[in-house]
This record gives sequence, structure tokens and C-alpha cells, in this order.
Amino acid sequence: MNIFNKKTFLVVFLVFSVLLWWPLGAQNIKHDIFEKRRQTLMEKMEGGIAVFSGAGNLSDFYYLTGLYDETAVIFIIPGADEKYIMFIRPSSPVRELWSGKHPGLEEAKAVFGADKAYPINDFDKLFS
Repeated sequence: MNIFNKKTFLVVFLVFSVLLWWPLGAQNIKHDIFEKRRQTLMEKMEGGIAVFSGAGNLSDFYYLTGLYDETAVIFIIPGADEKYIMFIRPSSPVRELWSGKHPGLEEAKAVFGADKAYPINDFDKLFS
């Protein structure tokens, strides 16, 4: 019995294709919507800093960034020159072989609109 007929292969291929490209799915969305959401949040804040982690509530994180990444952290700082700072994993060709394309520091700024982007590994160094 051949369990891998053409239909089964096509379904498996499509599922894996979606899973591999899931982290970059938001790149097809107009990112001005996420910028407007962050701006609305900053207008409602009375000073201070808002910190969101993809590890906490990924839906809130995605709502503000357009990025699905459990390892990323963002800072939203109204009134600062750099209002939107993102800590994210740098791109890694080796990791991408196993888990698919993942946005890095350049994409954090160019695609996801961060004013400044740092490697997530530097998070502890900057705040200790």
C-alpha cells in the first residue's frame, strides 16, 4: 500500500511550505497599520515605557509589530527619538536551513519599522 500518493504529497508539501514561511507572513501586509497601532498606544500612554515580548502574549506582540517571533522583545517609548526599539534574533543561514527564513536586524527596521534593532542576545548586556 502506497500511502504517499500525489494528493497526500501535495497536502504535506503545502503544510510544510506554510509553516516554513509563517514568520515572514506579515511582510505581505501593509505595515502602516502596525505603525498606526503603535502610535495610538503612544498617544494613550502618559509617559513611561511599554515593553512587549513575543513569549508572553504573541497576539498582542503581533498586533503591534506584524511579527510572529516568541524570542523578540519590543520597547515603545513615547517622546523619545527612537520610539520603537526591537530586540530580535539575527539572521542565520544555518538556522534557516532547519526552520525557514526568519527576519533579522535589517528586516526589523526595513520591514517591521523599528527605529533601532539589536540582537536579542544583547538584551541582558544592555540592561545589566
